[in-house]
Amino acid sequence: MDKRLWFINEVRKAHNIGIYRLALCYENNRGFIDNFKQIFECADGRSITLCSVVTELVCPEKADSLKKQLCENLEIKELPPCSEEESYNAKVMILTAMYYDPYLFAYALNWTYFLECDSIHPIVNF
Repeated sequence: MDKRLWFINEVRKAHNIGIYRLALCYENNRGFIDNFKQIFECADGRSITLCSVVTELVCPEKADSLKKQLCENLEIKELPPCSEEESYNAKVMILTAMYYDPYLFAYALNWTYFLECDSIHPIVNF
């Protein structure tokens, strides 16, 4: 098993997400999943929520600081409210996108890394 699939399976197990949920999610949301990279534009509340959940999946030990940095980057006070059910559904959606699109998987990891870099070394505008 490659590292990407290993990672997805470990995260999936940690959040009690059955593998069948990924197939169902893809079947029901194919258009959105196939264009999932657009969430990183953070153009609306749903995208911002999904991006915040990406931090929980990719780097759970730093998710709080990464979410704070996301708010700073977007110049918003706080993230949109997200119920437990919405959070679970977002995790399924994100893991589905990562499973079906290896490039999205790499993009999400890189996006999280750069968000972390922003929190460590903020860019100062002159």
